[in-house]
Formats: sequence, structure tokens, C-alpha cells
Amino acid sequence: MNVTIDELGDLRAGRVESDELAIRNRVTKTPADYGHETRNVAALRRSKDEVGGISPGEDVEYVVVDDEKRSRDRVALDTEDPDEYDTTLYVELTVRAVAGVLGTFGYSEKDVADAIDDHHQRTLPRTDIKCQ
Repeated sequence: MNVTIDELGDLRAGRVESDELAIRNRVTKTPADYGHETRNVAALRRSKDEVGGISPGEDVEYVVVDDEKRSRDRVALDTEDPDEYDTTLYVELTVRAVAGVLGTFGYSEKDVADAIDDHHQRTLPRTDIKCQ
């Protein structure tokens, strides 16, 4: 999948369908067994009220709607068909993923974020990488 500046603009503007942004994780514990209020914990707490709960070993699927919150309201379950999401977080996750791939070529998260903010395409510098 290619991500373009226009698509990132859509992401920032909230024009991406939330089902395309759902995060799926397999949970290994109950909410009480986690030491921190992670997104997974928020989703597990929410699932208890919405769908009767999710057991360890099952997948939980959610969209982050407000990552600043530390309660079950931090996320919405994918089955709730949320109509909003935390645009800042999803842009940050995108930048992190792109930098993870381009890090091999010397690009940092800051380089990627700057390129996105500048709204222009950068070319990769020539390297002497040898494949074996």
C-alpha cells in the first residue's frame, strides 16, 4: 500500500473510515492482570460492557478515539462503528511505521515528519548497500 501526502491529509482531517484504522491485538491477560492502563486494557474494559468481555487468547479490535484519556473512553470497539478517531495518534503511528522502514537509509522519525509537513516528496540518497 502506498501512502501519499493527500491520504495523510485525509487522515489528519478525519476523512478516513474508522474501520480502516482498527487496531487488532491478541490479549493474554484480564484487565486486572495488566500493570498499566494501556489501549488494550481500555478496549478490554469497554468490551465487558459492550459485548460481554473478551477472554485471554482472543483478539480485541478497536479504534483509538482519544489517546489522552486513561479510561475505557480512550478507545471505541470496532463493532461500535466509531465516527471519529484520534487523528494526531494515527499520524504519529504512520510516521513511526514509515521511519521504521526508511531507517535503514538513515531517515529518522523527524525526517519523515518534516517531509510530510513540507508536503513534498523527497528522494532517497544513493547508498552503497550491497545485497548478499
